[in-house]
Amino acid sequence: MFSKTQQKKALASLRQHAQNLRRLPPGQQLSPWPQAEDLVYAANPVYLEISQGGASPMRGWGALIFLLGAFLTLSTPYTLISDIQTRVERGLYQSGEFSYAGTALDVGLATLVFAMSVIPLFWLYMSFFAVTDVVVRFDRKRGKVWMWTGSGPIEMRWADLHPGVMGLAASAHLPGRTYRGVYAEFDASGQIKVTRNIPHLIQVGQISAAEAGVMPGLEYVRAFMEHGPRGLPPPNRLLQHRPRWYAMVNFLGLADEWALIANGQPGPLGKPWIRTIGFVVFFPVLFPLQFTNWLALRVAPIPKWPREIVDMHAADLAELDKPRRKPVIRVNGELLDSDP
Repeated sequence: MFSKTQQKKALASLRQHAQNLRRLPPGQQLSPWPQAEDLVYAANPVYLEISQGGASPMRGWGALIFLLGAFLTLSTPYTLISDIQTRVERGLYQSGEFSYAGTALDVGLATLVFAMSVIPLFWLYMSFFAVTDVVVRFDRKRGKVWMWTGSGPIEMRWADLHPGVMGLAASAHLPGRTYRGVYAEFDASGQIKVTRNIPHLIQVGQISAAEAGVMPGLEYVRAFMEHGPRGLPPPNRLLQHRPRWYAMVNFLGLADEWALIANGQPGPLGKPWIRTIGFVVFFPVLFPLQFTNWLALRVAPIPKWPREIVDMHAADLAELDKPRRKPVIRVNGELLDSDP
């Protein structure tokens, strides 16, 4: 999925912010309200498959604008080089009208603008060509966890994972912070363990503007692995790698809430009339942004688990579906427990 250079940069960034990871006590309740919304792809008695935030409602937002920006930034060096070539063809070298300082400025500006084009191009790549989500499977039966990667899944033991909250600055210039609920495996030196330059760090769902916002997801995973799915509130909807058509107008989850209401379920905050009216008013601006979110998730590749993991879990589920034979109790040859 990522090149070795990208993996090393991600690892360096992770180590830079490692001091912002606050460990939480393992095996203890993390929230009284376990929450699975915008978190779960699949939940059954065998395994829980969760999102690491890749299928974000902000994915691809404004990607067409970034495409225009990439076009402009890439065309600027071409324009400047064409201008220099025109000067050469006009013989301005010999006429004395040619400005070496101006040419150097043009070349420097072209180089700078070309370098800046990396930003929109990276956004386009992450929106349309990176996998929809780096999913994770928590296997309760075996006490194991598999994190999907492009070079093969990384296997961890649930007993070795520690819950935590990672707080990162929203930007280098803003004091605001975002929070990520994580499960991490540490090595003997107390650093996050690494395999193939990929840290053993699992982000549970989406980021949040408040630390308390990531606790319900962490608790949902903990409760599933330690007590099973029984008693946990089922998610109103399971995540999908390929969104439905109405995701084109799913501004801040607007379409999802109306879909719940249409199915006879209450919306989280009632009927979202205010956001609906706001979306209609600003439709010319918001629809192109939201459309690119839908388009990005429609064309991005979907992560695929290795056949051995798929077959293993399929066999586990099939075993659960088999009808269990009712025990027969006989005393002195007489049947005591039988169906009427």
